[in-house]
Amino acid sequence: MAESLGSRQPLARRLLASALYGALAAGIATMVLYEDPGGETVSPAQLRKIIENFRSKRRETLVRRVESMREMAAAMATIRDSWTRKAGITCDLDDALDDVDLEHRERAKTDIAGLGLIEVYEVGRSVEQEMVTLYREFLAARMVGVQPGYEYVEAYNASATPRPTRPHLDRAVLYRDITSTREGGGLTAFKAEIGKATVELIEMLENCERLLVFTRKSDTNLDDGISVDMSVADIAMVEYRGPALLPDELDYTHEANVGNFEAIPGRRLVTGGRINDWLYVDSWYIIGPFPSDRRRQNLDVRFGPEANVNLDDVFLGKELGDGSKRKVRWEYKKTGSCAQGTTTKQAYWKIEPKTVVRSGIYYAFTEVYSDAPRDVWIATGTDDYGKLWINDELVWKSPKNRKPYNATENIQLVKFGQGQNKVLYRVENAGGTMGFSLLMRLAMQ
Repeated sequence: MAESLGSRQPLARRLLASALYGALAAGIATMVLYEDPGGETVSPAQLRKIIENFRSKRRETLVRRVESMREMAAAMATIRDSWTRKAGITCDLDDALDDVDLEHRERAKTDIAGLGLIEVYEVGRSVEQEMVTLYREFLAARMVGVQPGYEYVEAYNASATPRPTRPHLDRAVLYRDITSTREGGGLTAFKAEIGKATVELIEMLENCERLLVFTRKSDTNLDDGISVDMSVADIAMVEYRGPALLPDELDYTHEANVGNFEAIPGRRLVTGGRINDWLYVDSWYIIGPFPSDRRRQNLDVRFGPEANVNLDDVFLGKELGDGSKRKVRWEYKKTGSCAQGTTTKQAYWKIEPKTVVRSGIYYAFTEVYSDAPRDVWIATGTDDYGKLWINDELVWKSPKNRKPYNATENIQLVKFGQGQNKVLYRVENAGGTMGFSLLMRLAMQ
């Protein structure tokens, strides 16, 4: 028996090595290295070769992403230069930059052809920072162009844009001599570091794409962007960004707006009532948060409340800090009211969950009574992405970009049946504040 097993070991080892090469060469960041059930593992020499091959393949992926970011930076620079010429700016734009920004600008130009994985990643970090700098330079040039009298440096300082913070990679972890697949051999830490590099570069690329989109929008629409003398709406947008202050959390084409409604609270639509008053739904059952993340990969994932609303249900929601999942239940929430015929800076129609977390998804349920079938005007708005169902029919969904709360984001006509009508909201919080509202009106002037 011992002789038979011994003769099979080289074959098992060859099959194992083949499987490892296939998995790693395919670029699977969450790779799993298998051990021979008999206790034999791939040899140290083979494992070194496999790890090096995988590191090389992952470097090639990062290089492609960095080159894509550079192409976007070149497009951004073209738009900036166009506005610099329009505004007649003759000073050296670098005079407005600090030493860190200048360092990123120089590193962003580095030839990455012969660089290692970590060095490519660092160039990527600098290219993203250069994109933020180019965006600020574009805004500054645009300010000078449309508001004569401003000095360029003054305009650049006024166009402050939050910069993302990216971690450095651990060289010791990425280049450790890994000779064993067993726990403590360094393989787990290597996989985690490779995964971090991959995710961060994806987010850098997405941020650069969004900044370029913002720039192109502002290039063609003089009402977009931040002005030197920041308006109330501009300040609200900056405050809205929340603790992360990442460029991908702000779209300058949207404005925060609580709405100028003279609204009264309620959930009953009856014949003979005031038909020209807005009625805001003031009481809801809310459940959440369900899991989301910075990359918002769960925007289209259906959670339990979408299948069936049972106010006694308990679900597993977003993970807690220790990795365990919290249990979430429906909780009743009722808002206040304001005097009829008055407007107020406090929007009683804006609903927020009792506990708000970053990267979370919530559901809100209520019922609206109607004494007869009728067409009803509704005003809807969410911070951030939202969907609304009436009697299990999807009647509205917002754009998917991150945005502030706007009570008048959408106004449309919907059908309510006789009796109780089921209303279900789904609202995402990408970061910072959040909220939603539903206002109703029987007739529009």
